Amino acid sequence: MKINKHSVDPIGAKILRTPQKVASGVVLGSLSEMVLEEALRTHDLDMNNVLDRFEILALDLQKSGITSIGESGGFWNHGGLQFWQKVAQDYNLGFRVSVRPRLSPFKGVNDQLVQLTSMYRNDLNDLFLLNQVKINVDGQYRLGTARLTQPYDKATVPSEPNGLFYFTPTELNTWLTRLEEVNFGAYIHAEGDAAVEAALYSIQNARRKSDDQRFTITGMQFIKPVQYPLFSEMGVTVNFLFNAVRHADLAHDQLNHAKVVSVKSLEHFSTSVALSSGGFGDHYAPPLKRIAENLQQPTKYRVKDIHKAIEAYTIEPAKSLGIESVTGSLVIGKSADLVFIDKDLTQLSAEQIAKSTVLLTMLQGGITYQHEKALPMTSGSNSMF
Repeated sequence: MKINKHSVDPIGAKILRTPQKVASGVVLGSLSEMVLEEALRTHDLDMNNVLDRFEILALDLQKSGITSIGESGGFWNHGGLQFWQKVAQDYNLGFRVSVRPRLSPFKGVNDQLVQLTSMYRNDLNDLFLLNQVKINVDGQYRLGTARLTQPYDKATVPSEPNGLFYFTPTELNTWLTRLEEVNFGAYIHAEGDAAVEAALYSIQNARRKSDDQRFTITGMQFIKPVQYPLFSEMGVTVNFLFNAVRHADLAHDQLNHAKVVSVKSLEHFSTSVALSSGGFGDHYAPPLKRIAENLQQPTKYRVKDIHKAIEAYTIEPAKSLGIESVTGSLVIGKSADLVFIDKDLTQLSAEQIAKSTVLLTMLQGGITYQHEKALPMTSGSNSMF
């Protein structure tokens, strides 16, 4: 792959250039994916190494009381899918996982749909599901690539002063409509208010054909206030990582302050809000810590109370994953996915919640993690969610 001053920006990508039109070496969007794919073609996935790391990850999740996760954006064309298939087949998975392959704007819609259809898994009694995709509509606000309805004060890409669309509104609309044909939902990254608007209107069009698709918007930092009611009207979950929004609020001089997304406003319109623990890297934090952090935020960014916070880590994520019929709440007939904690969270301060200990994690009635303090267990002394 060669890039020079005559290279044309691929679909869903931008090549950053100097004022003299010379490529700077920085690429954005789908082009970075192309570069990575080129590199991965000469480096086979070391399955043993990945499995060793997976065992560490699985234990961390179970210690945190996590029984279900959504894995979004993995390298499904370069061993990512094979990894999850092998784990599900040959190992004790230890938690429920919904794998969401990331769509590529530069690859054909039909070709990707054929691949997705061949991978489809929707048995809710299984621990490995594959019935949603990940779509990155825009970039990141902190990098100047989230798509806004008005220009940045200082544009990262001079030719795109409002930020980038990795999937244009037309492309996104096509994708959500076509995904319905193969029974796939979508986990949609949209940070800027223009990207959120495009996502909501595309979902609105998709809903005219079907109410069954699951849609989640994640990463949202800005929104036009008039659009708050649309989430509940169309059954869209918002995956909310409040740290990102706080950053946006600090820089709100570039946008009307009213456009910074508000958890309080989302809840006012009965939106399904799921709190996020982040990815499995620097930004990951266990649910108890995230709950405590959220409850200490200004009113605009925090959920209403501890009961809503617990729901934001149980039934609401289950709705996002499309598994609320089997988990997410204590209902007869659902899977026994339980977490026992050493104290009653509803009686604790936020600081005390962060210091609470997960004693026992259960998945489908089986114990996946047991703290030494849990021996012996005494009924009535622990809380669960």
